Amino acid sequence: AAATTVTERAQLMADLMVLALRCDLTRSITFMLGNSASTRSYPELGITAAHHDLSHHQGNPDKLHDLLAIERWEVEQFAYLVERLRDTPEGEGCLLDSCIAMMSSELSDSNSHTHTELPVVLAGSGGGTVLPGRHVVHAPGTAYGDLLLAIVQALGVPVEQVGAGTFAPLNLLS
Repeated sequence: AAATTVTERAQLMADLMVLALRCDLTRSITFMLGNSASTRSYPELGITAAHHDLSHHQGNPDKLHDLLAIERWEVEQFAYLVERLRDTPEGEGCLLDSCIAMMSSELSDSNSHTHTELPVVLAGSGGGTVLPGRHVVHAPGTAYGDLLLAIVQALGVPVEQVGAGTFAPLNLLS
């Protein structure tokens, strides 16, 4: 049967990503649940307003309630992917042991279009290049590009810079 809900489609994509990694068809995957100006609604969550419109909530409690429900759903989809990676055997461990999965947003506050102090979640240990199980808060002004640089270098990509920043990769092991 065809995937009919946004949850079914997101989980089907996660399953395909895990299969592609497991079969060694790819070593890098990017996946967006929706673009930043998405007009998608989430009727299965009881939300008929467009996601982008809700992001400009201006403190309206009803819009914030719906926006938080969507964000919770997005995190649940990331958790689904991480669980599938964890439950997929590879070598002496699991696929998650050799991966770095990242979830982020381009904004920390969509209402004001704030592009600093972005929320980022990393999962997996990248074959020992990332110390998992921590909550790390970096100093204000820490460049997102420095995180991305650390990730691509941890994956063995010989680059000196990613985006803007100090071009000093963040330490993923401490």
